Amino acid sequence: MLTAGLNGELFTSGLRWQAWVADAATAFLQGAQDTVERKLPLYLKPPSDGVIKLTQHWKARLYRIRGNIYGLCNAPLTWYREVSKRLESINYRKHSFDACIFYKTTQQEDREEIVSIILVYVDDFLGIYRQDYPIEEVRSLFRWGSITDLEPYVPVTFKGKELEIQRNEAGRFVLKLTMKKFLNNLSSGSLKRGRQQESQDLSMEEQKELRSICGCLQWVSTQTRPDLASTVSLTPHGNEAKLEHLKVLFEAIEYLHQTSDDGLVFQDIPFNASTTMVAYSDASFANARKSGSQIGLVIGLTTPDVLERPTTLTVVDWRSTRSPRAPAPVLNDKRTLVSIRAIQESVSARQLKWLPTQYQFSDCLTKVSKDLRDVFRRWLQNAKAVLTESDEAKAYAQSLGIETNGKRKNTSESFELNLADRSQVAMPYVTAPVTQVLPSKELKELPEGTSGSPPAAEPAPADVPADVTATGEEVTGEAEQEAAEAEDGPKTKRAQSLRARVLAELGSSSAEEVKQRLVKELEEEGRKVASAKAIEEEKQTLVDEATAEVAQLSKAVEEATEAETEAVQRVKEIKQKKKEAAKLTALKKKELQGYEDMLVLLDLEKEKCKRRREAEESRAGEEDAKRQKIEELMKVVEEAKKAQDELKRKEKEARQQVRSLEKEQKKLARLGPFSRRVAKAKETKEQAEPESVEAETKEASPTEGVEVVAVKREISTPVPTRFEVHEVISIEDSQ
Repeated sequence: MLTAGLNGELFTSGLRWQAWVADAATAFLQGAQDTVERKLPLYLKPPSDGVIKLTQHWKARLYRIRGNIYGLCNAPLTWYREVSKRLESINYRKHSFDACIFYKTTQQEDREEIVSIILVYVDDFLGIYRQDYPIEEVRSLFRWGSITDLEPYVPVTFKGKELEIQRNEAGRFVLKLTMKKFLNNLSSGSLKRGRQQESQDLSMEEQKELRSICGCLQWVSTQTRPDLASTVSLTPHGNEAKLEHLKVLFEAIEYLHQTSDDGLVFQDIPFNASTTMVAYSDASFANARKSGSQIGLVIGLTTPDVLERPTTLTVVDWRSTRSPRAPAPVLNDKRTLVSIRAIQESVSARQLKWLPTQYQFSDCLTKVSKDLRDVFRRWLQNAKAVLTESDEAKAYAQSLGIETNGKRKNTSESFELNLADRSQVAMPYVTAPVTQVLPSKELKELPEGTSGSPPAAEPAPADVPADVTATGEEVTGEAEQEAAEAEDGPKTKRAQSLRARVLAELGSSSAEEVKQRLVKELEEEGRKVASAKAIEEEKQTLVDEATAEVAQLSKAVEEATEAETEAVQRVKEIKQKKKEAAKLTALKKKELQGYEDMLVLLDLEKEKCKRRREAEESRAGEEDAKRQKIEELMKVVEEAKKAQDELKRKEKEARQQVRSLEKEQKKLARLGPFSRRVAKAKETKEQAEPESVEAETKEASPTEGVEVVAVKREISTPVPTRFEVHEVISIEDSQ
């Protein structure tokens, strides 16, 4: 469609089309969560590493997700729904066969015309639009990482493949699809020196290498290189693989490196109602694993004149796979008979064409052959459909390196057709592969499956042997004669037989003998005719009964159709009720969602209150501890006061003792001779008393949290006059 649009041959408008490629930026961040699919809200716990904490970006402890984010299991589906929603908002529709293809139509007089087609692959877009369509309405729907319009000879990468618009020899646009970057990055492999002389079984490392290469080649063969499809399909992947299979895969990688510039070329084929589809099919015999057969199929688009001359072909699909049945089935098999009947009812004789082997281009998909692979690769670069033998076809085959004067060995096998059953000879059988040609108009008219009863086969003549068969390229002359005699009827055949016998016996018998013999034979033939009439009457009776049964079946079908119509109407009503119920359910779910949100908020508030209560309890405990500390300190202060009172009491007693000593001194002074001795004792006493007072002060000091200044006592010589006590007490708060 892209090449047809570039050449102005897409549909019937005659306008040119433009192609574009784009990728959406942060695709999985666009969209919203489906509230119907996810019943409960979705929350996110933010990251909590040191760097994130320093940024202070995530301020809340919990976030509710209302959009789409990376990492969710439904992120791709959410993105696809968002793409569908936005494209459908501008009247795009989904394709009925592929939900990732969207197209838009406009009303032109009495018909709709397609003006834009978009292919969506995750976050990558590939689209074409008609030159009179405003593509900006699509480009304004999304945030794009890049948007590129396809230009001639400017390669564009899309999903690992290079798309390049080129011009052919006629100056018309074609599209070339390659995988150069991927193929050039494939690493080559080789066997170690002397490995071929060892065991042919693969080691564990070699099996891993084989599976890895098969995976890469399988992707390449399904994307742009169908010439390697049979190599990948026919190579064993398990324990059956041998060293020779690994060598074949290594050779295939080298082959890809040498031909990395080759790929698929989409030719300049008009795409409209007259576009013709061509399908090449072929099958090998017992060359797959476990004696299986390999099937090859190539489907392409071309022009309607393919039946008259070679025409350009665009390959759109291919397949190389193992057949569940042998390519030469036995017609007694019921499955085969059903398949033949289905083909007879859905495909006309004009739509089937038997080809010479040299023009069977799907032959490469059924066997591993370097020659066939090279021919198939060259054919893909300039593919043409050849269905008729001509000088132009021979010249094209020679350009591909095909020998037209010789025949390659055909892998198809012939099988027998029973001429007595005319339902089996609706199509002639020859030993050559088949190509099916289906115009696009007739594709719409083909039935989806085999329905109804098959037409009854014509009865075979009674005198035709049941074991008459035909094989080869055409029905033999004897079979044609018997078929002609069957059409003339039994009476004509008997007359011809009698004439031949009469002419043969006239020369050896008399007329009377011949007459008698002929009379007897005529009587015998009469009885046979009567018997044949009776058989015909029975057959007619059976036909009448079958007709009556068919009428009954037709009536039953009509009744079933009416019942089906009623059932369809009932289903529509049920669907309508389901839609209404779904809307009501959605409303209820929204209300329930609101209640759930309120419950979540209440839970958060409850958690906050709980933490606030715990904080208050913690503060109350700290205050109690402080209060208890203060009480302990007060007790220490009281003990200090008691010690101070005790100290004052002792000081008072000391003063009294001093006074008494002074009185005694005065008395001693009056005595006379002992004055010196008394003075000396006085001095000794004055030196001893201050030390004792300081020791008592230290013993009575408080311990923790109280600071006490020692009591100073000044005693004037010779008589002390007074004592001075200074107290300093300080209590420090624990905080």
